Amino acid sequence: MGEYTSFNGDVFHVNEEFFMSWVQDVFSVPLMPIEGDVLMPEPEVSLPKYGVSAIFLAHAEEYFTRFKNYDYLYTLMSETFERLDYVPKGLVVDFGSGFGNSVIPLLENYDVQVIATDISPDLLRILKREARSRGFQDRCAAVAQDAQNCYFLPKHADLVVGCAVLHHMVEPMALVRAAITVLKPGGKAIFFEPFELGHQILQIAYKQILAEAKNRQLKGPGFDYLAALNHDIHVRTHRNRLAGFEDNWKNLDDKWMFCASHFKKISDELGCKIEILPLHNNQHQFTRQTKTALESYGGLKCPDALPDWAWSILNDFDENYFSPEGLMDLPIEACVVITAL
Repeated sequence: MGEYTSFNGDVFHVNEEFFMSWVQDVFSVPLMPIEGDVLMPEPEVSLPKYGVSAIFLAHAEEYFTRFKNYDYLYTLMSETFERLDYVPKGLVVDFGSGFGNSVIPLLENYDVQVIATDISPDLLRILKREARSRGFQDRCAAVAQDAQNCYFLPKHADLVVGCAVLHHMVEPMALVRAAITVLKPGGKAIFFEPFELGHQILQIAYKQILAEAKNRQLKGPGFDYLAALNHDIHVRTHRNRLAGFEDNWKNLDDKWMFCASHFKKISDELGCKIEILPLHNNQHQFTRQTKTALESYGGLKCPDALPDWAWSILNDFDENYFSPEGLMDLPIEACVVITAL
């Protein structure tokens, strides 16, 4: 064990052998301990934290309590690995790790070491606590950094994971470039992200529901939340046309919805292979997405949050308006799989 003084003057003990070995070897700059087992690239110490809301920085425990869902993230990842006929092993770099929704399932189910990165040291301290309680502390390092800054040495990681992280970034493709940098040839990066086309179809469905509610002179929190979701979709897909865009963009939490063209551009630039895999094969995706939003984020109970006729409208979009092949081209959320060549 070694004694270290952090940049804010706190003195604490760190496993020196662990700190100086496999973790530091992946980085091009010195790593500094900042509190407990959390590390930080030296250039990050004086940098402001742009594009992240207070809930990730000052209310980490509240966020952890509300959104901990290891089983769901494991389902997403395991389904993707099965579709790719891929078994994770070796070194994983996880971007936007937060309190570990993706990291804990990786450590529990695969023979991997994980470098977990996030801009919030508070969330990473929770991740380390959860990893330690399960006996994974020697296979998990937590590094507090802005993922848009690449401090990695080339060709070290076997796998990169980012669960719902790119759409929070001011410059998401900077993170993709960092992922490609740290990956070994043949290594994979997987990102789970929102996509524009499916959300625009969802917006059309919500407009139909809200128009019908107006005709029936109905009001309620479910309708209010659909209106708020439509506003969010509009902001994230028409950001360049909005007043005050330049001043407010960095302060938004959710910033992007992606199109295949975003990733085609990075593929052409970096010479990597990219696949886009819709989650759950897009089965009943419009109904499923709406229930998730109303329950998990709106705090409402489904199906009671909306009347039967509203769910019927959503079901038409799920089952009657598109072919199965057409639905696959309209993901609301998808896994982007990037293979370094």
